[in-house]
Amino acid sequence: MPWDDDLLDAQRKAAAHTGSPARLLAGPGTGKTLTLTRHVCFLLDEKSISPDKIQIVTFTRAAAQELRARITNAVGAGRTPRISTLHAFALRQLMDNEAGLTSLPSPLRIADDWEERSIILEDLKSQINLPRIQDTQELLNQMSADWQSLTADESDWGRRFPNPRFLGAWQEHRDIYGYTLRAELVYRFKK
Repeated sequence: MPWDDDLLDAQRKAAAHTGSPARLLAGPGTGKTLTLTRHVCFLLDEKSISPDKIQIVTFTRAAAQELRARITNAVGAGRTPRISTLHAFALRQLMDNEAGLTSLPSPLRIADDWEERSIILEDLKSQINLPRIQDTQELLNQMSADWQSLTADESDWGRRFPNPRFLGAWQEHRDIYGYTLRAELVYRFKK
């Protein structure tokens, strides 16, 4: 099937875009996945770009799986480019460049849900004498939100954080146990 079959004019324009970064902003059900799938077809068939030179990044595992299925169906199993979530992409880049990392524990190890809940949060709760595990979770969520919004890059962030003791306790705990939180992957990659 031709890459531009049954596309609307705006979708065709987006699918054929080359030469500069672009982002596709559209509401639900407007054909973003179709347009992105056809963009890959365009790059492979019209521009002769190798699949290993194409990287597709999404926000969710469900979106990555859907894109992978649609693109594989359109181009064939051997021509599917790398498709991953933003966090998986960040992790891969960090691991590929682990030798030069100074802001993360080495070897790079991601704390899973059980470790985060049963070890990290419990230890931090005790270490800074918080009354409830939910209080510790809220501080961890705030730290994660600050990483996502890049508030953590501001010079006075540590002083303005709702509980500065938490930041110090978390950093010390992390240094001792040598883990990285999933929530910090994209932030650390950006840094």
